[in-house]
Amino acid sequence: MDRVSLLPDDLLLKILSYLPTNEVRITSVLSKRWRSLWMLLPKLEYSCGTFNTKTLESFSHFVNKSLLLHKAPVLESLHLSLGRSDSETDIVSCLEIASNRNLHELNVFFKLLSRLRLPRRTCETLVVMHLSYVFLNVTLVPDSFKALKTLHLLCVEFKGRKNKSFTRLLSKCPVLEDLLIDYPDPTQTFTVEVPSLQSLSIMHTLSHFFCLNTPSLKHLKIEGCLMKLCNIQKMPHIVTADVKLLIKTHLLDLPGSLTSAKHLSLCLIAAQGEVPHKPTEIFNQLHHLSFCTCYQDWPSYLKWIIEASPKLQTLKLYHHPSFTFCSQNDSTLPNMHLSDTKMNIPECSLPHLKTFEWRGYEETPENKKLASYILTNASGLKWALISSELIHADKKKEWILKDLNVMRT
Repeated sequence: MDRVSLLPDDLLLKILSYLPTNEVRITSVLSKRWRSLWMLLPKLEYSCGTFNTKTLESFSHFVNKSLLLHKAPVLESLHLSLGRSDSETDIVSCLEIASNRNLHELNVFFKLLSRLRLPRRTCETLVVMHLSYVFLNVTLVPDSFKALKTLHLLCVEFKGRKNKSFTRLLSKCPVLEDLLIDYPDPTQTFTVEVPSLQSLSIMHTLSHFFCLNTPSLKHLKIEGCLMKLCNIQKMPHIVTADVKLLIKTHLLDLPGSLTSAKHLSLCLIAAQGEVPHKPTEIFNQLHHLSFCTCYQDWPSYLKWIIEASPKLQTLKLYHHPSFTFCSQNDSTLPNMHLSDTKMNIPECSLPHLKTFEWRGYEETPENKKLASYILTNASGLKWALISSELIHADKKKEWILKDLNVMRT
């Protein structure tokens, strides 16, 4: 007998868990020792792209047969990657079989938008659920996801009134802690009202109205073009916030809801003539600030943030070239070239600032004046770096720190 076969089951299962399930099944022909070993795998992954089948029905038949042979008392995760949507019944059958093994994590990915129905038992046992390119009828979800803590929705559409269906889905998740929404319907309002939620990511959104009421939230990420935000409630427990968005409305006070954050990254672009609202509260906990310089009036807003952040230790300025996709066809947006901006230098001290970094630096008199001011007034500064390189530039790094009329010892 080969040495590998002498290893204990737990170790062999650990090794097999790194292989696609269809390849793992092939090991059953090696010897009697391997014949039923694959049936004990706690994680199963099936992809129609890895099978030599011509129809989804035959792929679904293989998955059903495989799941029926599975013997592990608990199925930790099931990943299904599907190419067509003409066999919803077969997919539901797969989920029902998996749920009888107390399925904890479900990941369903369709290459094209496809209908999906979730069995009652699946809803009861899931802790993690990822759905991609799924058309979901929430009225057919029979019960609450009483154990679900992580929900990721990628290009998921809902039947009927979408905001109502989305809100209804969230209401069925009483202990939800992690929610990701990527590219929802651009014509709808989405309300996120989850008292238990601790992490929220809203990605690649276009023309949306979002209402956020998440009092327990600790981590927030918003990236994309968000036309309007409404009813943004205070987030007293927020720790990290990464916000990159285009705002085309008078309601520009999102940062005011983040005054409890310790780590804050802001890239805000408003319509011409509009300025994000000046924070009315102090960022008492803010230690690390990353600030994008792609908005024309960014110096004024930076001044406000610095003045409201008495404990700031790290300041990073950067220019985000990839974010211009939001506004490249929008004539109402201001010119975002740094050299066109007149600099209002913050009249405040930075006693706790230890790290200062500026990427995408343009050597203009205004920029030199701001850099000189920061280097002069940051009495505790230990590390400074100024670079003409943009944040995502591929060229060789070219650090510069010159002609600032500042001498530090």
